[in-house]
Amino acid sequence: MKTKRSKPSHYTTRQVGSKANKLEIELIVANIMKILARTGDVFRELTLKEYIKERNKDDHKYNSVEERWFEEAKEWCKSVDTLELFSKNWNCQLRIKDF
Repeated sequence: MKTKRSKPSHYTTRQVGSKANKLEIELIVANIMKILARTGDVFRELTLKEYIKERNKDDHKYNSVEERWFEEAKEWCKSVDTLELFSKNWNCQLRIKDF
């Protein structure tokens, strides 16, 4: 029986072949999960302002191109259920590389 993961830290791999079918959204979803994992490791809504602030703490700073895709990406990050709909392949070992 598969155990359901319940924290953002369980979803910090970059997904390829998601329902979004868009690399930029896949990367932003992974970035959002990385941010949520390090800021309490609970699912919550992340604002663009907080996303930018947290992304600028990363090795790779926020890129203004991300803003175009942020709203769509954050919709996938509301809960475990929406993330599971986004991609069924969360066991992938491809770790996040920010752009």
